[in-house]
Amino acid sequence: MLRRGGAILGAALWFGGIPAQQDDDARQRDAAARALVAAGRDALWSVSTWPLARQHFTAALAVPKTWWGPSAQIGLATLARLEGRLPEALDRLATARRTVSRWPLADELPRLVRFDLQVEASRCYLALGLGDRAGAELDAAAEFAGPPGLARRIALDLARVDLHLARDEARLARRVVEVVQSQLDQDPGSEPEQALRPVQRRELAFRDGMVRLRLAQAPEEVAELAAALRAGFAAAEVGSQARARLGADAVAALVRADDLATALAVSRELCQPPFESLQREAEAKAQYVGLLLRASGERSELADAYADLQRVAAALFDTWRALPLRPGGVGTFLYVARLEVLGALLGADRVLAPDQPLRALQHLESALALGTLSRRLHPEALVVSADGWAPGQGALAFAFTPGAVHWLALDAQGLVHFAVPLDAAVNEQLAELLRCVDHPPLGELAAERAAADTLVRELAARLWPESLVARLSGWRSVLLVGDESHIAALQALPLAGVPLGAAKAVTHVPSLSLLAGLRQRAAARPLRPAAGPELVLFADPSVDAAATAAWQIDNLNLSPDQLTALCADLPEPRAHRILHQAATAAALRGTVVADAAQLTILAHGVEDLRAERAAAIAVATPMPSSPGGGGEPGLLRCEAVEALRVPPLVALGVCGAASGPRRLGDDGAHHLGGAFLLAGADRVVLAGGQLAVGATVALLAEFTAKVRAGSGVAEALRAARAAVRATPGREHPYFWAGLRQLGLPDATPGPVVR
Repeated sequence: MLRRGGAILGAALWFGGIPAQQDDDARQRDAAARALVAAGRDALWSVSTWPLARQHFTAALAVPKTWWGPSAQIGLATLARLEGRLPEALDRLATARRTVSRWPLADELPRLVRFDLQVEASRCYLALGLGDRAGAELDAAAEFAGPPGLARRIALDLARVDLHLARDEARLARRVVEVVQSQLDQDPGSEPEQALRPVQRRELAFRDGMVRLRLAQAPEEVAELAAALRAGFAAAEVGSQARARLGADAVAALVRADDLATALAVSRELCQPPFESLQREAEAKAQYVGLLLRASGERSELADAYADLQRVAAALFDTWRALPLRPGGVGTFLYVARLEVLGALLGADRVLAPDQPLRALQHLESALALGTLSRRLHPEALVVSADGWAPGQGALAFAFTPGAVHWLALDAQGLVHFAVPLDAAVNEQLAELLRCVDHPPLGELAAERAAADTLVRELAARLWPESLVARLSGWRSVLLVGDESHIAALQALPLAGVPLGAAKAVTHVPSLSLLAGLRQRAAARPLRPAAGPELVLFADPSVDAAATAAWQIDNLNLSPDQLTALCADLPEPRAHRILHQAATAAALRGTVVADAAQLTILAHGVEDLRAERAAAIAVATPMPSSPGGGGEPGLLRCEAVEALRVPPLVALGVCGAASGPRRLGDDGAHHLGGAFLLAGADRVVLAGGQLAVGATVALLAEFTAKVRAGSGVAEALRAARAAVRATPGREHPYFWAGLRQLGLPDATPGPVVR
């Protein structure tokens, strides 16, 4: 086995065309490619030499039949990530992964390359907002990281710090920083690695400052950190990622230290070119506008900064809209950056253009429409209009941005923009309310209900301005437009003493673009066959031993009375039942389901975190003697749902139908609700958390009876929620607030035009 510089030159047939023992010409090619990759990596340290890095990596790829092609692809992927071209970065990593997958793991070079590949993949996923996938890549890279103190192990731990910071896990990040500091202090490293130690210490100090800033409480400590971050910012290379991150943190620290003048000075420097990417430019200018709003300074300066931010944000959103959707059904996730930019835009809209709220609504829609579901069902950009609303109906678009929640109320009276300041306590209370809705009460029921009542009253007082409450009080139906993670909590908030979800017919759409796409598709749908059933009930699938062991679930054992109630007393064939052992995935693929008016599914939901789209429905596994039997899996996943033809109305009495790893900035395509919309549904009733079987049966039975009697879907769901809430013992939000409607409202107003 020949080695040069620690790298294997040849020992096995790793991929086609490479002989087991290299001749002199092959060794020369290999050495040349290795030198180009090393030079490219060195050039990555400085923004000014990135073009040179690209030349080196591209030249290394052009050298035929060497071991260094995957490393060159990883280098080009790093460049693409730094410059904001994340789809290209992932494509290059996929190419490298296909090559490396054929290499044996016993030798050192394959292990080195796999480590580099997985760490870079984690950084790409983190930039996309996919924290769970970033963590999975780091866990896989740990196999190749070597013992503590090795450069690879330190690089892995530094990447873990970034992941913890992105997840707001500052205390976990501090622990990892302490581990790395101990490794660097105790182990000087081998001679080749000693040259890396100054770089590693600098990277560690950089992250240590960010961790300390997030954990700092005392004003003296914040002021000390602000000075250190500002000094680091001044010393960093102009246009570099490190300078941008140091500058943003320095501004945040200076604001916390009440030194707004210095914060503005640093922010002005950050807003000067060059920028490593368009996203960094937008983030810097958004922070600057936010500071100017806070400072209440020269109006002309704010107006100029606002105009500049609008230009950059429009270019950034157009760039994100042009990114290809990922094969997994999920797309643009740059939601944290989007919130910062959007928050600055909406704040400036409120100050500089208070008489033009339509501008703020257009800014909000431009951001919300970037979600995958919106783009798949309505790929064209929209121009928002305030026309088309009838009395008694309205839309409430919203955005929870850093430091404020923005409400845009749109109805027959016009459009009004409300802004309410937020602090960390409100976010914690919202998270607590969501836990109340999604999880069963653990303590004494009356005490839990009293605590929930206190919580929702406090939140409503902080989130609903009196003028907004007055506006909403005249509405019978409410279309909520915004991030779905807040819908269940908003439905539970009282409006004039009654929870919104029990007082109003509430529907949710993630964007007005999605609303427009659903309206267009519904208008083009052919008439339903007269012979089709009014309802298909898919319920209580038989759970086999394998599913019980894997997911800790068992048969629901619904009673005949419950099944009859779920069918709204409709006789066969107007109500078609698919029950127990017959409730397989194949049973949903027939024309009976496609021709129905409503599909109700009452079954266990599971969250399979091995899949990117984790939400699934536990269904019966066919017997080997039945059609399609003998091996069909007992889970109905999102990908399979999208291939179905389903009725316009789908009601899911399924725990966690909207669950799964948080896909920051996406709009539902990663869960079962989005999958059923893509399969043809106009309206989907679903929940994100756990459901109580008895209360859910009662709610869906009441809901179906109201729909079949002629009520609108959202109104039927409101009445059903109110009925369950009025049942003794079921007043707690867990029993009635979780189920929500995604899709078209009962009346489809015209708030958007091309």
